Amino acid sequence: MIASIDIIAPIVVGAALGIIFSLIFSKYTTVSSSYDASMFGINSNSLLNGILLFVIVAGIAGLAGMSAVIRDIEYPVLNPVKFTLETLLMTLLPSLAIMFIIFCRKNKITNKDNLQLGIIGLKFLALHLLLQFSGYYRYVFA
Repeated sequence: MIASIDIIAPIVVGAALGIIFSLIFSKYTTVSSSYDASMFGINSNSLLNGILLFVIVAGIAGLAGMSAVIRDIEYPVLNPVKFTLETLLMTLLPSLAIMFIIFCRKNKITNKDNLQLGIIGLKFLALHLLLQFSGYYRYVFA
């Protein structure tokens, strides 16, 4: 089966933008270290962080808007135990994986790490709820 446009389009657009940014930064940059470069006074790390932040905020806003309009609550109402369990798993498992990475690299976990892991867990919780209420899971797992 051929992949649909909603799968192919983001891949093509992302690859094209990546190639364009790579070409622009490779031709018009001054390199201050092996990890960043500047072009026209714009630091490459600042530009990429700004684009990433914009994409994340726009994605969350789009999901929140769709969730407010669609309000797909059929699965949570019909299967509250399963939905609660999957919500807990979607919240805890990514946080535990990141905690394992922190432990392997620093060999200790501080209170600051615990706070950040809690915030990451809340982000995954919000993402899971927004994906459910926007109808994304119904579409993907139909």
